[in-house]
Amino acid sequence: MNLAIVGGNSKIGTELCFILRRFGIEPTPVVRNGLGATFLRYHGFQCRIGDVGVDNVAEGLLRDMDTVAIAAYDTHWGKAGRAANKKLVSNCVRYSAPESKVIYFSSIRAYSRKVDKGTPRWWFAPAHDREKRYLESQLFNEARKNGRKGFAFRIGHVFGKNQSRTRQLIGRLSASDAITVEVSPDKPSNVLHTVSLAEAITLCMKGSVPAGTYSLVNHPQWTWREVLDYYAPTSTKVTLNDRVKPSGGTSLSRRLVRHILGPLIRSGGFGYTLKLVVPDSYRRAYSRDSQLQLIRQEIDELESTTLRMHEFQYGPAPGKEVPGLSITRDILENYEVPAGIFDRPAS
Repeated sequence: MNLAIVGGNSKIGTELCFILRRFGIEPTPVVRNGLGATFLRYHGFQCRIGDVGVDNVAEGLLRDMDTVAIAAYDTHWGKAGRAANKKLVSNCVRYSAPESKVIYFSSIRAYSRKVDKGTPRWWFAPAHDREKRYLESQLFNEARKNGRKGFAFRIGHVFGKNQSRTRQLIGRLSASDAITVEVSPDKPSNVLHTVSLAEAITLCMKGSVPAGTYSLVNHPQWTWREVLDYYAPTSTKVTLNDRVKPSGGTSLSRRLVRHILGPLIRSGGFGYTLKLVVPDSYRRAYSRDSQLQLIRQEIDELESTTLRMHEFQYGPAPGKEVPGLSITRDILENYEVPAGIFDRPAS
């Protein structure tokens, strides 16, 4: 069986390549340019170079692939970005081998308020959430028309050796001798380790999973206590407490503004929707200011002994689970990325 990972040089795609090799599968990373393939080629992966969004190029890249996993995603907001993502999904279905299996990496954000009650409604709903659902429907429509099997994985918060989220959490937990985490220890997390994503792909390849939409988190689902215990150094005392009160008071007017606008600001829904309609010059200025705000927040968090993450607000992802998944802890022990692959040089 031939497996292509479109977007094989993405953070998730790259990590999957090494894990799937441990499962005995040699994936073919599909990368847009030679520079993006350098790291994978160094480690012996036979990359294919080209833009899957171009019809005649996609056919040459995918026509002999029995399974295609779509890890690529155009992050440019606006009509051009949405058109590129639609073309990417459509071409992966149309130009893969007959009766192939096409796996689209969607997100639990497709559930919107079902997992995050702070998500705005109606016009203010995040464009990202809406687009994920739209691309899922695009996948299944193309699959029906072309005789393919479509799988939409609504993946949780991905953790693994090549994931920025994982590095940031380890950095926070390692920065002090004691840290308070503002989440209930028994609250289910939507954390998904990359090894479980890799196994779900192998199950689809083997034909043991019916086509459809699946929620994908660790099996069985980890609590936040389990996640933090797994990553915290033994020298760090971690206290989980979801009843920490904010210090200081605020005026009535500030509380009203925060109550009305807070959900919009936290989810980014208003900002994402705004980006679709404002001129490019305003959009660039908005993006720059947003990045500066994120940097300031990260600096403040590094200096704090209290850990807050937006992921703590999520409820458990609904929907059906991929059948046949192994226990995540077991496959972490046996199929994790080899040591040292993603180590960064000492500064």
